[in-house]
Amino acid sequence: MAFNLPHAEAGAERWKAQGGLVGEVLAATARPGGHMIGKRDRGLAYVIKSQGLDLPRVLGRLGKAGMGAQVITKVFAAVPAGASERVDLEVGSVIVPVTRQKEQAAVIEQVVDTILAQDAVEVVALDRGLTPSGPDLGSPSWVKVTAGRGGLIVGQGANPYDAGEVWHTLDQRWALPVVVLLEQRDVGRAELDRFEAVVMVDGKYSDISDDGVAALKRWTSDGGTEMGGGQIRGEDRNAGGSG
Repeated sequence: MAFNLPHAEAGAERWKAQGGLVGEVLAATARPGGHMIGKRDRGLAYVIKSQGLDLPRVLGRLGKAGMGAQVITKVFAAVPAGASERVDLEVGSVIVPVTRQKEQAAVIEQVVDTILAQDAVEVVALDRGLTPSGPDLGSPSWVKVTAGRGGLIVGQGANPYDAGEVWHTLDQRWALPVVVLLEQRDVGRAELDRFEAVVMVDGKYSDISDDGVAALKRWTSDGGTEMGGGQIRGEDRNAGGSG
C-alpha cells in the first residue's frame, strides 16, 4: 500500500481463516541492483545511463553527498575502461567526474557502491576523455545538474492526496536531499531563493497572498523552476499554471 501503511485493516487473517484466499502468499522479493560496465580502478568518470526509473534516486544520492554531476545533452559513444567494445550513451545520462573531484574520490566510490547495490541502473566506468563518436568528455554542451532543496506548497485547498503522493515520491522514493512543506500563507515571507524547484499540485491556492504571488513570479523570473500538476486555481489571479 502507499506510504508504507500496514495491511492489517484489510483483515487478511480473517479472510485466510475463512478460506477466502487462493494460492500461496507472495514472498517479498529483493530490489534489483545496478550493473557496472568497465573497470572501476581506472576512474576518470562514471556515467549513469538514462534508462531506468531509479535515475532520480541516483541524483538524490549524488546531491546528498554534495557531488558535482552533469547531464548529457547530445548522444555520444564511449569505450568503457578496460573494454574494447563501445557503448552508446543517450541524452539524459548523468556524468560524475572523478578526477575533477579528487578530494571526494572516496565518497564517490561509496556512493557508486550504494547505487550498484540498491538502484536498478547501469553505470559505465570511463578512463579516457576522447570518444569514438559525439562530444568528448568535458564538453561545454553538458548541463550541470544538482538535486537540491525543493518546496511543496500545501495547505487549505491543495489536494492532500496529490500532495502526499508527491512528497512520498520526492522524499521517500527519490531520496532528494531536502523537501520542505510550504503553507500557502507563508509563501510571501519564505526565502524562495533557497529552493531550486517549487511544486504545486492540483487544487485551489487562494490562501497565497498578493505578496506571495509576486514573490513566486520574481523567483521564477530569476531562474527558479515552478512545477504544476492538474488544475491550479486562485482567486482572479495566477499563482501558477497547469501541467
